[in-house]
Parts: sequence; structure tokens; C-alpha cells
Amino acid sequence: MLPVVFCAVQNSDRQNFLSQLNEAAKKMNLKVSVEAIAEVPDEGKEALDAIEKISVFTIGIGAKKETGNLSSAQLGQKIIQKNRDHYLIYCLENSALLEKAAAILPHPYSILIRPLKKDLLKEVTMRLVQEYCQMTEGTDDENSFVLKDGGSCQILRKASCIYAESYDKKTNITLREQFISTALSMNDLEAMLGDGFFRCHRSYLVNEKQIERISFSTLEIQLRTGERIPLSKRRITEAKGVLDRMRAGQ
Repeated sequence: MLPVVFCAVQNSDRQNFLSQLNEAAKKMNLKVSVEAIAEVPDEGKEALDAIEKISVFTIGIGAKKETGNLSSAQLGQKIIQKNRDHYLIYCLENSALLEKAAAILPHPYSILIRPLKKDLLKEVTMRLVQEYCQMTEGTDDENSFVLKDGGSCQILRKASCIYAESYDKKTNITLREQFISTALSMNDLEAMLGDGFFRCHRSYLVNEKQIERISFSTLEIQLRTGERIPLSKRRITEAKGVLDRMRAGQ
């Protein structure tokens, strides 16, 4: 599902954009969901606050007089601050706005000028859908989770998580590709990851598929990466269950 938000976009432009986006999405076996239609940037910010997945934000510039606390450029900045993977498409009322818009509009995926040309829309939406599918491949709800931390938001693959450690009021997550420190509690992370992750210690959570061996004499778990993490005495029975599942999967 590809979420889309429109802000200050004229109805005809919105319909044209959606038509081309749906056509491109259909070719990739993807569905499009319109999450919100906002009249002003302030309403666009409200929609942003409710969105967790990577989304397409289409923002009209110059068609309507802006009111409220936020400008279109400021809305674009807040969208990128939350997640740089969001797609920002700006729709300018006329070409006279292009030079100024290009200088102040943050992180545009594309800048369109009214009247919107069908061929250009088709090209932009097809490229967007293809990139979106590549980016989110393997990140469905079952195999991924959304990590929110302050104003940032990331979609992470569960399989990429090796282990997590709670330390100094932070939860440090070691992934194959990166290391993340978050204010998310270990309990909340454990609930998000679900089955396949073992809470081996009050301060540690480990991906069962990353376990190489478990030593009950030294109360340690050796990972495939060579790292060792502690095993709590209270978790020995559960650890034996993990070993049984590992043997059954061999």
C-alpha cells in the first residue's frame, strides 16, 4: 500500500495525479491509499503526525493563499525531518514560481508546473512507484516494524535486527546494516518484534536466528557475529525452549 497526502492541490490536478499513480501502481501490483486531503499546510502537518509509513506528499504552491502558522516550504521541511524517505512532489501554479521554488523548497522528488502534462506525470509516477517498491521490498507488516524516535521515523526489517541492549535509559539496537540508539523501551521493542526474538536478560533481546550456541555453565549466548551476551538465570527454561526450536529448524 502506497499512502498519499495532498495539500493545497486543485481537484483537477489531484485527479490527474491519482489516475497516473494508480495506473503505475497497478503494473507493480501495488495499491494507492489517499490518507488525507488538506487545504492548508497546517492541516498537512496534522496528517503527517498520523502517518508512520513512507508516503507521497503532493503540495500545491501558489494556487491558494496560504493561511495558518506553516508555509508550504515549512511543511516540506517537517516532512523530511520526520523521514527523509518520504516523497515530496510540489505542484506550482505557473512557471514564474519555478526559480524561487527551486531555491526554497526542501528535498523535492519532483517539481511539476500547471497545467500538468500527462506524459510527465506518467514518467514521474512510474519512476516513483518503482523506487518505492524497491525500497519497501520485504518490509510488509509481518516482516518489518516502524521505529519512531522523536521526530524521526524508520521502517526496519526484523530479520536485520541482531540484538538490542538497554543501557543508560536508552535502547541500543544492533542491526546488520547499522546501529541505532532510541528512547523506545525494551518492553515496547519486544512487543513490536514479536515471535522469533528472545528476551534472554532484563537488558537484552536477541534474534533467535542469530544465536550460535547457548552456554548454561557460563550463562552466555554466543551470536553468529562472535559477540557474547548474558543469559539470566531466570531465563534458562525459556532458553532451553529456544534451543529446542533451533534444533527443530535444522
